[in-house]
Amino acid sequence: MLGQHPYAHPTVVAVPGAIAFGIVNTVATFAVAKRATAGVTGRTRLRASEIVISVALWIGVFAVMGVLIATGVSDSLTYGLYPACVPLIAAGLPWAAIMAGRADWRRCAQALAIAVVGIAGLFAVPAGAWLVAGVGICLVLLGTAAIVARRQRA
Repeated sequence: MLGQHPYAHPTVVAVPGAIAFGIVNTVATFAVAKRATAGVTGRTRLRASEIVISVALWIGVFAVMGVLIATGVSDSLTYGLYPACVPLIAAGLPWAAIMAGRADWRRCAQALAIAVVGIAGLFAVPAGAWLVAGVGICLVLLGTAAIVARRQRA
């Protein structure tokens, strides 16, 4: 948002926009997921326990962020390092475990790579953490796309 310091809390103008985006994103995700998984059964569907673990981790990540804000931790950590790195680690490691349990090694390696990107971002300054996260995720996705394309050609 124009005129905001990048590591200060969001202004009153940004909060309704973020909430509206979250609602639209959630509705769109559920609509697409419902259609995409219609009639899908077996190992490709997530089990209830896997969904509960994932949801609990995401709620925990942002609950901790709320605690950081409430306790007055520096804005560069609260709005810089933490949101750029911790969600990648908190999502990557459990997803890697789920995929390892299903013996889906490509997705397991992809999830581990995302977690490594999050860990690497912790060693950067706040603005650098966002750069590491963006470039790292891009490289992981490009690498995955190259592997898939190579397998399809073979």
